Amino acid sequence: MKYSISIFLIVNSIFISCYSQDNSSRILDIKKMYGEVNKLSNANTSKQCKTGKNTSYEGFDENSEQVPFEQTAELCHISKEYSTYRAKFCGYEWASETIFYLKNNKIFFVFQSTGAESCSDEYRTYYDINGKIIKILNKSNECNGDTPSISSEIKDKEEMKRIQIDINSEFSKVVEMIK
Repeated sequence: MKYSISIFLIVNSIFISCYSQDNSSRILDIKKMYGEVNKLSNANTSKQCKTGKNTSYEGFDENSEQVPFEQTAELCHISKEYSTYRAKFCGYEWASETIFYLKNNKIFFVFQSTGAESCSDEYRTYYDINGKIIKILNKSNECNGDTPSISSEIKDKEEMKRIQIDINSEFSKVVEMIK
């Protein structure tokens, strides 16, 4: 009995160690790809970009006058492998900018910067090669009006799911706007 428990613990610790190493290795790969995209984007004057926009209307509340807000999207083919989608959305007292980084048409990293009134957040979302989120980092100002400076990793499954839904929704909007 002790022997089988020991083997179970050893196998599980190896699995956890390999899984953790795989994610760590993937995140290092993502950082390298992110650097490549930025380097190519800055050096590539022949990158092909396509833009789109639409207007949404918001008011202070549902009974107030609806004010128009321009939403913009951009798709840039940086190289044969890499492309980016950029979304700039805003409304009544809020704004967000999201950049989706893709390699071979698969998202590997998403950077989001959001703000509403005095609150600001930045999210860095890392994906495995199958498109599953492996890590979300957050930098916040805790609604004090300053630049975001308090960093943390999002580990709560419900919060991660909410962020994933937001990312998927924004990506769908961007793709639709660029068609």
